[in-house]
Amino acid sequence: MRTTHFFEHLLQLEYPYRVSGVEHRQEEGDNGVYITIEVCPSYRPEGATVHDYDDRTWRHLDLFQYPCYVRCRVPKFKYKGLGVRTLEVPWARPGSGFTLLFEEIGRAAGRERG
Repeated sequence: MRTTHFFEHLLQLEYPYRVSGVEHRQEEGDNGVYITIEVCPSYRPEGATVHDYDDRTWRHLDLFQYPCYVRCRVPKFKYKGLGVRTLEVPWARPGSGFTLLFEEIGRAAGRERG
């Protein structure tokens, strides 16, 4: 199994999302695993045009001893009469800098302490 397919399976990604790369960085001030997800370029909701893109990064669960981050160039679509809307991603809440799994682990840890 290729690395990208392995991470697509772990993250439970479905169309229009796919993992396009996984890299490990071990540099001063930048130590971690980066999973890059892309939206299929042909994907476009009916009645919408691509307006812009928003480069986003979310903190994910550690991968072994390394911090893990999910990156995606999220498209913004323009709808007639509705304005511009950013595509919601399935791995995070809108406006959050953390993946859903990272948030859940944090809540579970808080319940154990409290």
